[in-house]
Amino acid sequence: MTFSLQKNKLSLALTKQEALMKLSIYLAQLPYGGKSQFAKDIGISKAFLRHIEIGLSPIPPKVAKRIEEHTQGQVTKAELRPDLWAE
Repeated sequence: MTFSLQKNKLSLALTKQEALMKLSIYLAQLPYGGKSQFAKDIGISKAFLRHIEIGLSPIPPKVAKRIEEHTQGQVTKAELRPDLWAE
């Protein structure tokens, strides 16, 4: 039982890493100043966006929703927070 729980946690972590990579790729494709505007549009600071992007800060549910909306579904809230939203 413990092993399967650890396995599920590992699986969730990999999914989150993939989602962060998708977010990072999306942000890298924005024009100069795009990350700052993206952060402003979703209601967070550029520094907090960077912390999310590199996995230093957990993604609040409201921010995950805003990212999904602002990326037009290219990065989904379920990918960013699989612990809250299952697909």
